[in-house]
Amino acid sequence: MRESRTDRLMKNADGFDAIVIANDGKPFLDSTFWYITEQNSGCFEGCYAIIRKDGSMDVIVNSLEEETARAGKGAVKVYHTRDDLVGFLKEGLKDCKKVGFNVHNVTYASVKGIKKLSGLNFEVADATEPLARTYAIKDEKEISFRNYTTGLMYTISVSEETGYIMIDDRTVKTPLVAVQEAMKTMH
Repeated sequence: MRESRTDRLMKNADGFDAIVIANDGKPFLDSTFWYITEQNSGCFEGCYAIIRKDGSMDVIVNSLEEETARAGKGAVKVYHTRDDLVGFLKEGLKDCKKVGFNVHNVTYASVKGIKKLSGLNFEVADATEPLARTYAIKDEKEISFRNYTTGLMYTISVSEETGYIMIDDRTVKTPLVAVQEAMKTMH
């Protein structure tokens, strides 16, 4: 079984106790939220993903996003009131000394607000590098693609045993040009 995105992220985040992905409101929506939760839809304004050192993740959402959030990854926590949100932030960041944020996609006010609401005294850190290292390694879902001529979905991977390129578990032992030709024949 392949490593989850949250496991890969925290492996790349040595010294971090947690990473928070915060979606404020438009235009401060972080695409990392959809990436890490593996969501395909939803707006998720005012929502948070807390990824802890062990790779576990809380997805803190408002009631409008609850149904959509349950289609993705992570433990969904639905807040209805400010007190609910405060409780989820405190619980998710409990015992954290160093918490990373995607500083290029979150406002300073949001980071300060999360720290204040949680009531915890953690060090705020830049999680840009661990996130970049995580994005660099693609998982099967990211490598899947749709042939728009036929409408079929394909997954490209590399066999760990042989090193050959695989398309939907079929071995292709030839260079990329031949892979493209082979895909034309797949129906």
